Amino acid sequence: MKTSIKRVALSRIRSSYATADQWLREHALVWWLLLAIVPGGAYAGAEALLNDGSLSRVLTLGVLFGVTFATVTVLLQRLRQG
Repeated sequence: MKTSIKRVALSRIRSSYATADQWLREHALVWWLLLAIVPGGAYAGAEALLNDGSLSRVLTLGVLFGVTFATVTVLLQRLRQG
């Protein structure tokens, strides 16, 4: 009984993931923004905590990292798709 419930839940998760993935690929700007904000914010936060940098330096590094990461990721994904 528990196994079938887990399979149903896993199937729903896979379906939801596939739907979200398809939506994000159709809306490239939203996908790019997420790819820029999440890693860029994490990098900026780590920089602030570990190096005790100034706010302007932390924000600059976070934005540069996020923009670079998002752009490279989207370009490579598009090239891979053909």
